[in-house]
Amino acid sequence: MSKVEWKILIIWLFTIIALRLCLLLPHRYFEGVQQVNTWIQILIGIIFIVLANKSKGSEKGLYINLSVLYGFVIFKFLSSFIGRGAFIDDPTAGFYYHFYINSIGDAFICILIIFYFVVDYVLREKELKLKYLISSLSAAVLITFLFSSFIFSPSNLKQEQDYITYQKLAKVWTDQTEISGRIPTNGEFLQAISKLPDITNFEYNAIRSEIDTWRDYIKSGAGTALFWRPVAKIITGIDLIIWFTVVILLFIIYKIDKPYYAYMDKVLILILLIYSLEIFHDWSASQISGMEDFRIIFTTSQYFTVFLFLFLVYVLHLKLRFIISPVGLFYGEKLSTQPGQVTRWRDEIDNLILKLFTKRAQSTKRVANINNKRG
Repeated sequence: MSKVEWKILIIWLFTIIALRLCLLLPHRYFEGVQQVNTWIQILIGIIFIVLANKSKGSEKGLYINLSVLYGFVIFKFLSSFIGRGAFIDDPTAGFYYHFYINSIGDAFICILIIFYFVVDYVLREKELKLKYLISSLSAAVLITFLFSSFIFSPSNLKQEQDYITYQKLAKVWTDQTEISGRIPTNGEFLQAISKLPDITNFEYNAIRSEIDTWRDYIKSGAGTALFWRPVAKIITGIDLIIWFTVVILLFIIYKIDKPYYAYMDKVLILILLIYSLEIFHDWSASQISGMEDFRIIFTTSQYFTVFLFLFLVYVLHLKLRFIISPVGLFYGEKLSTQPGQVTRWRDEIDNLILKLFTKRAQSTKRVANINNKRG
């Protein structure tokens, strides 16, 4: 390991120790795999900071952005302490933190960084300020538009029809259970619902057609999931926008094949895979009926995400070795000053893939020659 890698490792270990000490404070439950996920994202953020320090020009800006993207996990980590170890007397603190930081803040950072990738690729020669201005404004407009119903009044989430209906039915269910001492049948439940003073025929018929679903919601305590469902749907849409943007960017990179930062295409491919998981995760969050289902899906998806993050660490390790090498320094200098005199760098992963395909082609050719001789 190089001195730089040792420094990264030491900083990372000290950060993990600090986070573990924070968990001595009152907090919401942390799954083991969730902690590992947090630690690895912090490692990725640290590596990106080092890469930014070793880079020049536009590439430096990209790494700074990516360090913010993965360093943002610290704010998500802190959300577990809101309402438990901090802001204990404010019952709405956790809600506002989750909405504005974990949801809108995270979505804005993600969109901004992906948009910056596109702007940087298209306008590489332009000033850094202009790139950030275009990316920031585009991200801000998109986020404001998508969250327009809630961004200035998050309490509107309570006015969503599914959540209102759930609140009504949950009360009816509780009352019926207390009166009869058992879980009500569908008929008893519907009869009690029909007696609600503020229910319309249309609403009643809609509930009756999905009575089994509503029973499942109530039995599984899906109030929280239904409350956050509109946000989950919006974030799923944002994930899809990011996914398609990365796909288009990768297509352009490989199609045009003009010089680009070494290993950056591999980083984008991994981001694409990570957001594929995010789409599944956020879509699932908008469809599930209870928090227990959410925890199962969330925990399971964490394992796949950790695997992709580990592979990203490996790619960044290769990038770090390259960028501090004489060849990497020369290539980076040429790319920032005379991009027309260099081609897109063929990195170690490219070489590995070519080697595998070359071996396979040679093996196929050898078999073909043997068959021809036999013939």
